[in-house]
Amino acid sequence: MSDGSFTWDICQAIGNGADYTIQVGWADCEPSVAAFSAAFSIADSSPRPTLTLTSPIGGETWVAGTPRTITWDSTNGTGSVDLGVYRPDWGWWWIGDTPMSAGTFVWPVSPYLGDGADYAISVEWWGCGPGVSGSSPYFAITGSHQPGDCDGDGDVDLTDYSILQGCLGGPLVFARSDYSGDGDVDLVDFTGWERCLDGPAVPPSSQCILMDLDGDNDVDVGDFALFARDFTGAEYPLPPGCEAADFDIDRDVDLYDFAMFQEAFGL
Repeated sequence: MSDGSFTWDICQAIGNGADYTIQVGWADCEPSVAAFSAAFSIADSSPRPTLTLTSPIGGETWVAGTPRTITWDSTNGTGSVDLGVYRPDWGWWWIGDTPMSAGTFVWPVSPYLGDGADYAISVEWWGCGPGVSGSSPYFAITGSHQPGDCDGDGDVDLTDYSILQGCLGGPLVFARSDYSGDGDVDLVDFTGWERCLDGPAVPPSSQCILMDLDGDNDVDVGDFALFARDFTGAEYPLPPGCEAADFDIDRDVDLYDFAMFQEAFGL
């Protein structure tokens, strides 16, 4: 606040007008304070983008577990668009982003999305000022699998476990959690961590000192949070061919997916 100035990089597509005002406010605690400028003009804006979704158009039937192409037409495209899938019982779910000018996005439809005839797709641009968007009427998705059934054969068995195991474990970014020393953080390391979990205020044995990731002289849920981050997560891209192991559809294969597999397997 004491700086007394701010440089505003005005979006090129903000739109021309003579009714713009600036507000400067402070609201760290009550009562807040604010000041407003008089109206001023903005000119020489570029034409605002337009966007029309061209696929899906509603009424289609898409098969879960297969890639589908979403397309749109746009004018004056700039920046990126966000894409989402909608279903009335859970609202909008972000599925990706891409340059607006691309006009196309390949969506790897999760095999665990759930069958239904009430899905819709939305493409939205929020570059500056009022956004523009296009959305589809409802279409159907069929052929969804039970979470845990990686190979889609109607059961959850050791074959599915083998597929899941091959997709688990992120790149070796945090060597602290690679207890086995084999260059990754995977289920072998997780098994070792489980054996050392004694809870808070219990000093670890000499074999378990490495599992005390937060250095507080015990192996507890605080260490698990650090291990889970090292294991894999949203910062790691979904390995190619591993969509079938992403049971919670969050674009990674991690311990949450492993827990869902355990439940489906009956462990």
